[in-house]
Amino acid sequence: MRVWLLVSLVLAAASIPGASGAQATGAPPILSGSFVLDGAVESGRARVLAAFEPQIAMLPYFVQDLVRDRIEERLGIPRRITVAVPADPAGAVQVTYEGERTVTMAAPIGGSTTVTSADGRTVPVTHRLHGGWLEQHFVGENGTLTVLLSTEPDGRTLHADGTVRGDRLGGAVPVRLDYIRE
Repeated sequence: MRVWLLVSLVLAAASIPGASGAQATGAPPILSGSFVLDGAVESGRARVLAAFEPQIAMLPYFVQDLVRDRIEERLGIPRRITVAVPADPAGAVQVTYEGERTVTMAAPIGGSTTVTSADGRTVPVTHRLHGGWLEQHFVGENGTLTVLLSTEPDGRTLHADGTVRGDRLGGAVPVRLDYIRE
């Protein structure tokens, strides 16, 4: 998922503020490296769009196409995700998403930073640990996006598990995209 565009979608579609708590330990070093999307960008895009379809189906018929169009125009899929985990557990974890735009964010576990969405809005991002993996929590004025970055035990496959939540959505929208270590 091109996170910065998905954040724009969240800003347009939903509304749940999020809270974050500080964490004491660092992200797992196995996350460090560059990973490329497993498959074509179009396939990843189709997977994300399919994840939203049950929520769209609950909307009145006359707005469904409008919502689909809005999601499609704001959605992008990163071709590459690069993660840099510092040797010092208190150091900043840096994550770069590369696609039509490149967005880099760096924050220690439990710390926050901001990124600018494709439409120019400032979006807070918090890094935290969830199940021992790096979780990025993006909070927009209309919703949240949580991205959990984890790997297979051999470190070859990075899973980017995204979940969008918001008041205008009937429930959470989960989706997974896989990336292969370069």
